[in-house]
Amino acid sequence: MRFVLLLLTYVIQRRFNMALGRQLDGWALSLQHWFRHRLPGRASHGWGLFSAAVVLPVLTTGLVSVLIQDWLFGMAHLFLQLFILFLALGSPLQKEQFNAYLDAWRAQNYEAAYRYARDIGYVPDAPLKDEAQLHWLVWRAFLEQTFSRYFSVFFWFMALGAVGALATRLVNHAAHSGQTESLRAVAARVDHLVQWIPSRLLALTFALVGNFVEAVRNSLNEMIDPSGASSRVLQQAAAGALGMRGIPEQGKVEFQDKDAQSLLNLRDLLNRSVLVWFMVLAALVLAGAW
Repeated sequence: MRFVLLLLTYVIQRRFNMALGRQLDGWALSLQHWFRHRLPGRASHGWGLFSAAVVLPVLTTGLVSVLIQDWLFGMAHLFLQLFILFLALGSPLQKEQFNAYLDAWRAQNYEAAYRYARDIGYVPDAPLKDEAQLHWLVWRAFLEQTFSRYFSVFFWFMALGAVGALATRLVNHAAHSGQTESLRAVAARVDHLVQWIPSRLLALTFALVGNFVEAVRNSLNEMIDPSGASSRVLQQAAAGALGMRGIPEQGKVEFQDKDAQSLLNLRDLLNRSVLVWFMVLAALVLAGAW
């Protein structure tokens, strides 16, 4: 049943580009703000704020899920699963602005391209060195956000249900957009653990649907390193799978792509990877292994 719910939600979310994903981000920030100003002393930072603003909603969702398991012949539980999935999956308004960014980039209107990328949340408000840095940041952010908002949600929903889907999104959001530095630091440590397995699975998927040898060669050292950052693993694997010679080191941007082809290739790579994941999940379900 989880696989059917996941497939149905994914198709509907992509077809109608629903805006619930941004709603979840807004609710998460509001909850952080509320607890930050009501928890006493040190409890309003770090682990205290993380427990209140991230762990508590996840536990509450799990408790509600258990309590309504048999309500209305299971329909209430089914509705909750769907609602959480619609909240967790996807980045609304991304498609239109993503295409607008591509059009602006191809027209060499880099100022407009920067505005679109900033509106999506792909680049910071700080000034950038040049258009090459802009394009690299968009490439990297598109990869990381697609992973955290789709593939990671796929994995943890199939493993733990709605609780897993909500947890991975709230942890990732707190790690990147938490209201305090201490909250971001704590959430980043948890996010590293949460994303470790799905990021390696996606890196292997890139190898299967792209240039296998280069993808594995690029990412193997990071992949088997327990402390290896998920973002770095995915960047290296994607670059190898697409036949890119490498990825820019921090502060050394050499990313020329006048036609934005590398970004389109990355999108195609991710789309092929989604298809592989659903095929594998369907096979596991049919085999009774999930």
